[in-house]
Amino acid sequence: MVLTQPIRAVFLGLLNNEPIVCLSAVKYSDSFGFVGLYIVKKSYCGKGYGSKIMHAGLEYLKGCNIELDGVLA
Repeated sequence: MVLTQPIRAVFLGLLNNEPIVCLSAVKYSDSFGFVGLYIVKKSYCGKGYGSKIMHAGLEYLKGCNIELDGVLA
């Protein structure tokens, strides 16, 4: 099945009401999705927050082949 409009989700991780991590997930069809805009605030890198939000995005796209585009910040 091909969706006429992609289903988008934006995940935002807050700590003490401050955004520290985000991730975008787009489901283009039942079998294809994309993950991007994966950003972790530098002072929170290496503390597991990025892993938690990535797992949420991957769970959202479960069953899909997933494309990921990354760049160094």
